[in-house]
Amino acid sequence: MISKFNIGLIAFLFIMLITINYMPDFQMLSPYNPHWDGISLLYKNSSGLITSSSSLNYNGVLLIINPEKIPSNTDIKNLKLFLNNGNEIIISGYGNYVNYLIRSLGGNITTYNSIVYDDVINYKSNVFPIALSNGSKLIFFYTSYLKNGYPLANTSFFSYIKNGSNDIYGPFIVASKEKINKGELIVIADPYFFVNYVITLGNNYNFFLNLTSGKKYYIGTFLQKMTPYVYFKEKLVLISNFISQTYMQLILIPSLFILSFIFYNMKMEEKANKLVDLDKIMKEHPDWDIEIVKKILEEKNNEARWCIKN
Repeated sequence: MISKFNIGLIAFLFIMLITINYMPDFQMLSPYNPHWDGISLLYKNSSGLITSSSSLNYNGVLLIINPEKIPSNTDIKNLKLFLNNGNEIIISGYGNYVNYLIRSLGGNITTYNSIVYDDVINYKSNVFPIALSNGSKLIFFYTSYLKNGYPLANTSFFSYIKNGSNDIYGPFIVASKEKINKGELIVIADPYFFVNYVITLGNNYNFFLNLTSGKKYYIGTFLQKMTPYVYFKEKLVLISNFISQTYMQLILIPSLFILSFIFYNMKMEEKANKLVDLDKIMKEHPDWDIEIVKKILEEKNNEARWCIKN
């Protein structure tokens, strides 16, 4: 029989797993965050997460959103190999981490740290400048700008960046692409372009689909900083996907029954050893009063039997 402690432990672990699996995440740019600043909509339609560059063995499009880490030598090697196989990498964001990643891949596009405003051609606010891409209106949010590469989207002549007491007017390039060996690198200078709120504005989502050319796309998270919740959620999803495979179910389910049976027998044997034999004690201590020993053993054996039942 299973003890109350074991039942409580199993229930606790079950509740923890359910909580991690179903409780919404609040980390910005997290694929599990269903709020305005998450990327759950993009994740829902993706072909999955790439949590390590070593697992980048697919063909298609890799999306890296607002990198927050310097890529390792292994990351750079794997990303270059991905590009050389004729695939596509889309990077969104701006600043040192983005520029370092672009240079590491052999690209020439450069992002800057100035925010682009537009008091005239915007969506509700000057921090939502509207850009044009082949006649389609794209809406950006707290975007920067970039140089080099082939321009894919430009803000209006009314857009500007603040430079001390002077304003520098556009238009500014906010999305660009360039060929790197057999692959293609696309940079969008807006770290929030893919969040749930912004990706649904204007023609943003169609613009993204056109960039992928109908190929499968994956979201790379290995250059982002994650909270412990997102880390465990990610591992839980990976384990769940692994277990969901048919051949794993055929192996895992019987294995769990066998392990449970072995564990149960071990526990029963351990508890049974608590029962003390009267003859054995009297042989070792013939000078003891047998009636007193019987009473003591009866109390101890009753206690041991109660443990076995519970």
